[in-house]
Amino acid sequence: QAECLQVKMTGVSLEGKTILLVRSSGISRDPVYRRLRELGARLVCAEARVNWADKYIMEGGWIILDCLDDVVKARLAITDALKERNIHVDGVVAFDEYGVHLASLVAEDLDLPGIPSAVTSATRNKLAFRTFCQENDLPHVRHWPLRSLEQLETLQLPFPCVFKPRCGAGSHFVRQVENMEELRSVYTAAVADLRGKPALYEWAVGPKEEEFFVEEFLQGNEVDIDVVCQNGEVVYTLITDNFPSHSRPFFLEMGGQAPSQLAPSAQAELLELAKNLLRTLGQGCSKGISGVFHIELLHTARGPVPIEVNCRLGGAEVYVLNKTVHGRDLGEAAACVACGVPVSESSPTPLTHCTSLNLVPDNCGRSLIKDQIVPEAVTKHPTYAGHALYWAEGDTILLPPDGYQYLGWLVACGSSASVARSNLQDLAHKIIVNIVSLADNRGPTRVDLTVPPPYPPPALCPRCHCCPLPESAEYCSCCVASPASTAPSSPTEARSPVCCKVVPVFGECLCPSAGTGPCRGMLRAM
Repeated sequence: QAECLQVKMTGVSLEGKTILLVRSSGISRDPVYRRLRELGARLVCAEARVNWADKYIMEGGWIILDCLDDVVKARLAITDALKERNIHVDGVVAFDEYGVHLASLVAEDLDLPGIPSAVTSATRNKLAFRTFCQENDLPHVRHWPLRSLEQLETLQLPFPCVFKPRCGAGSHFVRQVENMEELRSVYTAAVADLRGKPALYEWAVGPKEEEFFVEEFLQGNEVDIDVVCQNGEVVYTLITDNFPSHSRPFFLEMGGQAPSQLAPSAQAELLELAKNLLRTLGQGCSKGISGVFHIELLHTARGPVPIEVNCRLGGAEVYVLNKTVHGRDLGEAAACVACGVPVSESSPTPLTHCTSLNLVPDNCGRSLIKDQIVPEAVTKHPTYAGHALYWAEGDTILLPPDGYQYLGWLVACGSSASVARSNLQDLAHKIIVNIVSLADNRGPTRVDLTVPPPYPPPALCPRCHCCPLPESAEYCSCCVASPASTAPSSPTEARSPVCCKVVPVFGECLCPSAGTGPCRGMLRAM
């Protein structure tokens, strides 16, 4: 957490509340559990074994099961164990991707607030989520299931396209492919890796997972939207712009900036789609959705398109970004909505700007970490917001194409996006990481920790100077719908009078006909 910030106190108390954690997740969740204990919560955990989280779990609070991968057996075993031990649970939470569906089932069994199992079922499986969007007339990515080499030969695909596992996390096995021959090779290698090294990839793609799919390759600005939803109402959001991946054909995440620097109209479209996704997912559920979501979308020339909905707090630097930018502790928020404790809405005005960098080496294949030094000149600097190192000196990591691992992440803050980016680069240059390539015994070489550039700003409509310009279009759809409007002489003058549906989100419209109709014109900055 940056020393230059005064993160607001929420005044929330979880004193006397007992929270069931379905899987503990990794040690990166340590700050979350520490915060929950500070708020007075008692923690119970369903896991395969006692692990690093033991210091946070109440006495007698471990429910050790060997059937966690079988949700039918596990939900019964968990509720039976709670009854036998006379433990009354006030809320059920999963901070682990492989616990979210089971957590939703247990919450339903205990009649507690949560994310309905119909929602987790539709989103946990990426292929099912795309089908859901298509069937509900939501924006979606064209996609094709891929279960065998024989099926692959029958597909008519638009290359380049993207190969993905049906379920997964951390961009494992996600790859851009250019032709059918390459797709055949990538699919064969992925299946061989999963069969030959199941323990290495089980955390990322799930147990016994050999189903993949192919989707069209879309270009656009990739964003993450963190959402807190309580009783079906969205009470908090943060849009983070992701940096373009420079690891193609792979899709390792490189970092990003928050809050978003996209045009207000683009942000409004993204937020509306995120809310519409949750509304549609929650249709027919007996209770309103209560949970924390990490939603990934692309803003393309044809508008925003959903990539995936994660029914949990995001991983890596997501916790730090939200806490630093808005003072919002998403672990605390997840526990509160699960227990029915009201969560207040946050001010849309950010406390600061943050930029993050994922520590991704340029090396390929198996590599040995020789040196890894994050000096106090970094961690004590007033613009430092947080960092994590996933490995220790002497560890071997698997970089593409052998694996999908990276070293960690770093976050810095500043008074604007450009200042935060500059501060991050200054801190990153102070970090020393040397690795040795085991493929060719090359090294040790110092890892280049250069902050990548953000996506270039989209081309704007030459008439309104506000809306993104669709591919091969002369004007944006707003201006095409209102051909009588005249082009302003500069981007700061009055806008086309055909927009204003984003005004409730972003503020006061500057259109000459403000209030007379829907308008996406120029808005006064917050």
